[in-house]
Amino acid sequence: MIKIVRAGTGLVAQVFASALARKRAALEVQEYSEFERLLTDLSSAFVAMAPSAVDAEIERWLRRLAEFLGVDRLSVVQLSADGRVLQVTHSYAIEGLRPVPKIVLDTDYPWYVERIREGRTLRFERLPDDLPPEAVAEHAFVATAGFKSNLMLPISVTNVILGALTFGMFRTYRAWPDPLVNRLHLVAEVIGQALARSRGQRELEERLAFERLITDMVKMFVSARGDELDARIHEALARLVDHLGLDRASLARLSPDGEGIAITHWFARSGVRPPPLTVVRYTWYLEALRRELFFLDWATVLFVSAKTGVGA
Repeated sequence: MIKIVRAGTGLVAQVFASALARKRAALEVQEYSEFERLLTDLSSAFVAMAPSAVDAEIERWLRRLAEFLGVDRLSVVQLSADGRVLQVTHSYAIEGLRPVPKIVLDTDYPWYVERIREGRTLRFERLPDDLPPEAVAEHAFVATAGFKSNLMLPISVTNVILGALTFGMFRTYRAWPDPLVNRLHLVAEVIGQALARSRGQRELEERLAFERLITDMVKMFVSARGDELDARIHEALARLVDHLGLDRASLARLSPDGEGIAITHWFARSGVRPPPLTVVRYTWYLEALRRELFFLDWATVLFVSAKTGVGA
């Protein structure tokens, strides 16, 4: 009997192995089908959606994807239109974790941000061990935050990088196998299309609003009497500050020798210091202005100053 049992052990193991393989294959088919339904729902959700509703819908889908995939946090980061700033714009986290705050990432995590700009896919299964030595700030962050695993997928439309979709694990380590990553690339693509439509609509609305502002200003100046021009210029600068979200706008004339600037009109928000009203000589600034198209004519300069504190 013992000999028979021993002889049949290998056959029994094969039977169980075959059963387990069939079960695993069935589960994979089921998971694939469920993911396909999820992707179909995701695509359908954004097809005819108004651009103004895209942000809220992305937040809702981040939650649904996190629950489906069993990840701890999902975030969308976007590059600004000029490509200079990368910002967290949408985020969802499971209970007990905070969503990523909507912060600018450029200065804090330079290595990670550069990979996003390059449109790279990054897979980290064991953090911080998987990070390269040059990712110094990122090493410190994941150690402090308790990051265990991370997946970053580029969000792009017509080969233009808009940002990235990131998946984070804090409770356990997690692998990111190729089949899963390939499917999640489709998710990033759908979100990218929605963001592109929303951004395009927003840029169009902003451009039309600015054109209406300029048209109103032209009408205001055309109809103004000579003794009203100073007040109208002040009003126009105030409208520019409000419309563009600036701190201050100033109108200046070049000195007779062309080497100095004298402010003639200005408007600033409450609490913002006024510009210098004497003739000032900024050699570098003047050269920069001459190279740009900030001149109203060769003797008049329009200055705008944003919240960065740079400018007039």
